[in-house]
Amino acid sequence: MELNKTNVTIRVPPFETVTDLSCERQQLSSSRERKAARILGLILGAFVVCWLPFFVKELLVGLQLLIASPEVSDFLTWLGYANSLMNPLLYTSFNEDFKSAFKKLVRSKEHS
Repeated sequence: MELNKTNVTIRVPPFETVTDLSCERQQLSSSRERKAARILGLILGAFVVCWLPFFVKELLVGLQLLIASPEVSDFLTWLGYANSLMNPLLYTSFNEDFKSAFKKLVRSKEHS
């Protein structure tokens, strides 16, 4: 659509173009938010799975409702420590920025 007043031409883009761009941006933003929520859910889930048994055991031992063997205590402690191993693996497998940084780090170690 063109408006012409005193030799000045103003071009106005059709409304569909502006609407299409905003919908596309909104879909991209929504997709990123879903992906971020999924990654956060996985990381939080791994944390709960790894550390909840340890803290439940500590609570029950503290309340003197349970006497845990040293083997069980060690296993639950190491299960919690395993979460520290899982976090970088989860981040690098699901986040492209972390993945590329990790690849650069590995390549630089190979050339050293």
